[in-house]
Amino acid sequence: MKNGKLQVAVVGCGGIANQKHFPALSGQKDKCEIIAFCDIDEERAKTAAKYGAPGCQVTTDYMDVMENPDVDVVHVCTPNVAHCPITVAAFEAGKHVMCEKPMAATTADAQKMMDAWKKSGKKFTVGYQNRFRTDSQALKRACDEGKLGDIYFAKAHAVRRRAVPTWGVFPDKSKQGGGPLIDIGYDGCTCIEVEDKAFEGSQEKVLDSLRLSKRYMEQFVI
Repeated sequence: MKNGKLQVAVVGCGGIANQKHFPALSGQKDKCEIIAFCDIDEERAKTAAKYGAPGCQVTTDYMDVMENPDVDVVHVCTPNVAHCPITVAAFEAGKHVMCEKPMAATTADAQKMMDAWKKSGKKFTVGYQNRFRTDSQALKRACDEGKLGDIYFAKAHAVRRRAVPTWGVFPDKSKQGGGPLIDIGYDGCTCIEVEDKAFEGSQEKVLDSLRLSKRYMEQFVI
């Protein structure tokens, strides 16, 4: 920290960073400041630097960020398939990590990230923001208090009224890692996870259902 503020680096200066991370971080200037911007498109990183502190770092190589001793926390806002190597590198460099959702493109990558986190002793969070919605938290409390009885089934349903996103890497499985389930499906699935205490003893049934859904949904990948 510097002057009582967390020193933040953002890797991936595309849509989600500009729409969510930069405005949110800029609104917390009493608590943090962005001191490093990284993107494979240098111009995009330079443009994003308008949100940064004076003299902020701009680079196209995320390892430059990891080698910056002033960086406390790294926000990983890249395409899904790049989440794992960047997150692991950040933990190995002694940084905290905020990773965009989904956590990883594969289970193996997610495990590597978890192993690196546990070894680092640093903080790790993934952008499952719907867990913190007022309605999600109210449902969590109701489950914890036993107000809903013996819960044996839950269904997550999501509708995107703006149709299929066709920009960025959304339609590119090689970078996205999957279809609708890995993107919008994560929001519904993670809300169910919030109530996971209610499903004690039934986790394998839930996972089986998700595996079947994944095989069904992936046929719609463009």
